[in-house]
Amino acid sequence: MKKMLVILLNVFVAATMFTGCGKQDTSVLEKNDQESVSVSSEFEESVNSSGESDIVEDDFEGFNLDGYSYEAESNGFYIVSTYGTSLYGLVNSKGDIVIPAEYDEMKFGSNDRVLLKVEGKWGVYDTDGKEVLPFVYDDIAAGVHNYYVKQDGNDMVIDSAGNIVKQLDSGVIYDRMIGDLYLHGRIASNGNAVSNAFCDLNGNYDIKWAEYLEDAGLYRVYKSCEPGGDWETIDIVDENGNCLYEITNKAENEASYTAHILNSSKICSLERIEFGFAAQNSNSTSSNECYIYNLETQERSDTTYEDIGWVGCDEIYGRTSDRIDIFDLDGNLVNSFALTGYDKCVCVGEIFVVQYGETYRIYNETGEEITGGDRYLDYSASSVDGKYIRIQDLSGQWGVLDKNGKEIIPFGYTDEYSYNGLDIKNESIVNGKLQILTGDDYGTLHLFVLE
Repeated sequence: MKKMLVILLNVFVAATMFTGCGKQDTSVLEKNDQESVSVSSEFEESVNSSGESDIVEDDFEGFNLDGYSYEAESNGFYIVSTYGTSLYGLVNSKGDIVIPAEYDEMKFGSNDRVLLKVEGKWGVYDTDGKEVLPFVYDDIAAGVHNYYVKQDGNDMVIDSAGNIVKQLDSGVIYDRMIGDLYLHGRIASNGNAVSNAFCDLNGNYDIKWAEYLEDAGLYRVYKSCEPGGDWETIDIVDENGNCLYEITNKAENEASYTAHILNSSKICSLERIEFGFAAQNSNSTSSNECYIYNLETQERSDTTYEDIGWVGCDEIYGRTSDRIDIFDLDGNLVNSFALTGYDKCVCVGEIFVVQYGETYRIYNETGEEITGGDRYLDYSASSVDGKYIRIQDLSGQWGVLDKNGKEIIPFGYTDEYSYNGLDIKNESIVNGKLQILTGDDYGTLHLFVLE
């Protein structure tokens, strides 16, 4: 009963709140509470003796769940724990219990897989609640398609059918996979403690850092300095292990560069750096000397950019002092617009936030001011999957806009950290809709699904 009852209540509240814009009106909240009582009492008549509803309301979206705390989200599925305990389960965006909260540990893998632990053993389910791998593993970590597991003292990489892909050195304590090609281990095979001990599946440890960017399907591998030498290397590697590009900085007194993976399998960026500061990958480069690099033609752009990054999922930008160039994922220039006289320019998802003095204006990838020239006091640099931006108007109220300037959350109903007065636990986009999960300190979760 609780599950379907709160779905009705939540949708009714959401519908009444978003019929208008402006400041939050407490009388609206009181009205919602009164009306939801009558809806709830009518709904109670449709509950069977076991406490479950006989009615399935597929048209309603969102949920209220009592007695649960939020743990993690992936593609509209939520790992929750029972309030006040440490047992974990999985619910979907309608509040349906997909996996009961009966497990000691739970975490998301990739490809809609869930890793679960019960009574000391790990297994894998899918988000339909069906078993993928049985509960026979002492430890597990998910890659893209494969898994690292420990079973009966043996370390190995297996596929989703449980077949062994690679036997591993059991002298290393592995704690995660990076894609399907690299691992991170905590103890070296000689027994000496090693921090950030990255290796490939063949046990090569000449790696300082390894990263996998799923959108591009590429790995960025930062190799360690040669013992006694004076150089460092960045490799861009595809999913088959082929090195597409390698850049080596051989001496501290020479010009040094690093490569960053963008959202493309064909285009990356080069950034001028101080020797020894290749560091981790970034979704934008800002050393004031950056270049677009084509991995297929092995050529870099003639234009020097101050900043390079990605615009949403489908485009790349390069910013100079007086313009912004927009490229497709193949590296073709598709648009360019002038931008001058600003103090700061930041790309948040699919939106450019540009500071002039003490206020901000917002533009899309064509250079159009999407709200007709309105100015704003502040913005949040965190974007929900690149589609929306949380921004503060001149009256001090916060709202959420899409890249066309449409109000997804009217100003006054949210701020940087809360929505409708409750702490935001997670925001995501599923099937083109914004999902906001909020929670209180008493084990109640509220999911709002907004167009």
